[in-house]
Amino acid sequence: MNLEVWPDVIPVIFITNQGANPIFIYPSLGGTINEEAINAAITLEPNTTAIFVTTGTLSGLTLVSTGLSAAGSDQSGATTLTSWMNVISTAAAGTGVALPVSSTSVWVTAP
Repeated sequence: MNLEVWPDVIPVIFITNQGANPIFIYPSLGGTINEEAINAAITLEPNTTAIFVTTGTLSGLTLVSTGLSAAGSDQSGATTLTSWMNVISTAAAGTGVALPVSSTSVWVTAP
């Protein structure tokens, strides 16, 4: 299986929170997660992995990023994710990450 092609077939984003605090997961600007309000975040508890699926096309992402830090107190300051699999190692209270830009809504399929 060619891992460069796989994400274009099944566009999923994995996020693991290995930090000591919950983090906020924001949709791409103007997007939604689980049909909630536009730009509304969900919370990912420590030692938890979430899987996000998009009906849009994501391109230009790397396969794996580890050792990431959550940042910012809102969507504009959140760390933007750039990989298909993302491991957050550091998360100060009240910080978050933002899903990559997608042409359509993104929703969580498994907490």
